[in-house]
Amino acid sequence: MTRSIAGPALGAGLLLCVSVAGAEEPGPVLADESPRVAGLMTAARADEQARDHTLAAQRYCEAAREGSAEAMFRLGRLYSVGLGVKRDNATAASLLGAASRLGHAGAQQMLGDLPVPEGIAPDCDKLLVVDAGKTASAEVPQPRSTAHYASTLAPEKRKLVKVIETLAARYKVDPRLVLAVITAESGFDAAAVSPKNAQGLMQLIPETAERFNVADPLHPEQNLKGGIAYLRWLLAYFRGDVQLALAGYNAGERAVDRYRGVPPYEETRAYVKRVLDLYPLATHPYEDGLVAPSVTVIERDARVEARKRRM
Repeated sequence: MTRSIAGPALGAGLLLCVSVAGAEEPGPVLADESPRVAGLMTAARADEQARDHTLAAQRYCEAAREGSAEAMFRLGRLYSVGLGVKRDNATAASLLGAASRLGHAGAQQMLGDLPVPEGIAPDCDKLLVVDAGKTASAEVPQPRSTAHYASTLAPEKRKLVKVIETLAARYKVDPRLVLAVITAESGFDAAAVSPKNAQGLMQLIPETAERFNVADPLHPEQNLKGGIAYLRWLLAYFRGDVQLALAGYNAGERAVDRYRGVPPYEETRAYVKRVLDLYPLATHPYEDGLVAPSVTVIERDARVEARKRRM
């Protein structure tokens, strides 16, 4: 049953919160989101900061359809004041109500004791067309190409790109991800050694080198084989979640499982951000059966499914 709601009251109540969206407001918490939703939310947040509210609304709508309370909350705020979408207080209230029922504290605070209409959901496909006739595209940002990396390297290092493409294909890992990791790890310095004794192009510590049968971590091809094999393992362990795989590569998969997400280490978070800036994809194909899934992924997916059942 749909109950009425005072439109002006809702709009006025939310106007202050929406007016600062994209300024100094903290970004959404994504630890409990699937990789697809996390990718949509991260991109939508960037759209808001760039004042492209139309594209942000489209991404939030797609994430809301996947059961994200944070996406419902943010899309509801956009509807309440007509940023990127036609103002619609009933849809705004319905979205905020859905987020509230999923336990979203911000939505609960904004709604207070207002009655909430149920069952009103926006058509995400229609969000692509705005009043001015502008059509937005919800294309996902793409990683830098292998040719881009080759063009930025010194001539004597360009042959590494071909070696990486060959080995990445063998291990079924996107060479663009490998190149992004190497950029962050060593800057393509095959002789690099860190204060923690991480060595070579992909900065393998002795334990990882031994684990993946690398006899000489400073030998470029051996180092690449070990590093790519580890990436493949991490992608399988975290079921294709690129962010978690990168966090595991930097801090170790045990640290990721201990914190049930990206560990709160400044170095690790900066590292993950740097690689994702070069490789902005949330998911990557993985080899099923290579390793049992991480408890972090199992628990997260269970929470996502529980939220969907409550919608």
